[in-house]
Amino acid sequence: MEKKHLEQPKQRTVVLALDGTDSTDAVIRWCAEKLFKKDDKIVLAHATEGGGSTCESKQSTEFKSLISTAKLRQGKKYLEECVENLEKAGFKGEMELVVAYPHTSVKAAFRLYLERAKPEMLVCGSRGLGAMKRALLGSVSDYLVHNSPCPTLIIHVDHTKQS
Repeated sequence: MEKKHLEQPKQRTVVLALDGTDSTDAVIRWCAEKLFKKDDKIVLAHATEGGGSTCESKQSTEFKSLISTAKLRQGKKYLEECVENLEKAGFKGEMELVVAYPHTSVKAAFRLYLERAKPEMLVCGSRGLGAMKRALLGSVSDYLVHNSPCPTLIIHVDHTKQS
């Protein structure tokens, strides 16, 4: 009798793009309750602008470097807090601070990160910008839905239902 070799299910990598808004906790909770599986590799990712200068002034370059260092430190601290919230919901997560360098938007930096990381899924929260704000500011989640190299799930957070 021929033995069938059972394949182990592939570990799914899910990237949760977090933007530092009030909806972050609700998005983490929703994913923990309805999406994540115990064997998933969960990557909590946050994008920040960082490093470099397009100015020639030494003082300007040093000042921008200080700001960049502070933004990177703030982004890391934010992700550590998000990992704690994920662990409270019963899941382990990894952190990824995506840095948008000069002449690169946060949106494009995120897309480049996703191309390199090759996750099975991306999850983003939506702040629910109105049509006018979305047209003026641009929506990261809208950009990623149209440009992400992997399937993208948008979680719309209704602020009136948050506890």
